[in-house]
Amino acid sequence: MKNALFSLLGLAAIFMVAACGSETKPTDATGTPTVAVTTADGELWGEHVRSQAEIIKPEDWDSSDWVRVNKFVDQQKIASTIMDAVLSGKQKAYDPFDENVEISVETLNSQMHKTDTLLIEDPAKPGVFEQKIIKREFSTESITNIRFIEDWYFDKVKFKLTKKVTGIVLGQSVLNDDGSFKGLKPIILVKLNN
Repeated sequence: MKNALFSLLGLAAIFMVAACGSETKPTDATGTPTVAVTTADGELWGEHVRSQAEIIKPEDWDSSDWVRVNKFVDQQKIASTIMDAVLSGKQKAYDPFDENVEISVETLNSQMHKTDTLLIEDPAKPGVFEQKIIKREFSTESITNIRFIEDWYFDKVKFKLTKKVTGIVLGQSVLNDDGSFKGLKPIILVKLNN
């Protein structure tokens, strides 16, 4: 009887040790178990996370609120630096919807300097339309927002979150015919050398 009790206690101890050793593994969006990646920056909490920031003051913002919340944002410096690097060939541009598709400088230049032909009705002659050629030139002033592609690392010891920006997407605001805000249009993705 004593041996049976010791055997039962021994089995219970083995099950308890095994249960204590098991842990819930983190999973990705598909439910597949993931392995915690730890680097010198900490444990990887997020990869290719997208965040967004406006770099010009929206019309519905008060100027003092904008300056208080967005200190030292220089829209021209940001847009010009990135576009100049791409157009000079120092950095490569990619499709903002597919980071594996490179956009050549020639393609980017043709997108920046478009010529459209429109039929415009003559106000003095209703029903008579004239062909009008409109040149649309790209300006870095039209860049209104930036989307950041980031990797997030958390240092449990220092209780510190570090974000490493791996890519920047430049975007423009798109307006409806009446001038109201319609949405954001990403133009190019530029990968950063980390």
